[in-house]
Amino acid sequence: VIQTELSQLPLPNGPITSDPNFGNYTIGVSNPLTENTYMGKIDAMLSKVNHLSGRINVNKNLTDTVFGVATGQIQSAPGIMVLAMLDDTYTITPKLLNDATFNYNRFHVDPLSSPDEDIRNEPIVNYGEGAGTGPGLFNILIANNSFTYQDIATWVHGHQQIKFGGTVVRNQVNKELGFQMIATFLTFAQAQQNQAFSDSTLGFPRFGLRNTYYDLFFQDDYQLRPRLTLNLGLRY
Repeated sequence: VIQTELSQLPLPNGPITSDPNFGNYTIGVSNPLTENTYMGKIDAMLSKVNHLSGRINVNKNLTDTVFGVATGQIQSAPGIMVLAMLDDTYTITPKLLNDATFNYNRFHVDPLSSPDEDIRNEPIVNYGEGAGTGPGLFNILIANNSFTYQDIATWVHGHQQIKFGGTVVRNQVNKELGFQMIATFLTFAQAQQNQAFSDSTLGFPRFGLRNTYYDLFFQDDYQLRPRLTLNLGLRY
């Protein structure tokens, strides 16, 4: 097994160190990012008193990050982010206006420990005296959603401008850290003898967190005199 792991390391392209088992290896790499963004917007007058507007932004991206010199030690992270909004403004009467808004946010990214499936199934092997082999990191699966609804009414009555309404936010957090085997050798001699200092498996299965936030308010801007206005309000 160790011979198979060691075969994933490149041969030295620099001078040999004081230990004949090791040599220097130098390489220049880049971490490519591919990104595409799409946007859309709409405005519509449904009637003389009702205005509807909406927009959406979608970002699709792929980032490759090099973590080591061994075969397949690249973390490939495909992701997508979505921001969407829909707003409706309705003039109920000349003095009463209602504004309702819905927002949707999504963050979904699945970084893979290696683009090579065979490497992903191998343990992370750390050598105390040299570069490691196997996957660079863990597989991580993340999918988060947020839904926000807000409604605010504005009423002008005499010398008063009254606003009241609220916001409800629903969050969904989903995450998984893929189980990964890890073997650590303190010295190269231990690796040759297949005597690991430690063996472990880390990770946790997918879990989901859910929470909901409520925000209510009442506000009254009362103009007592041309130069005196009271700003009154209550927020929960």
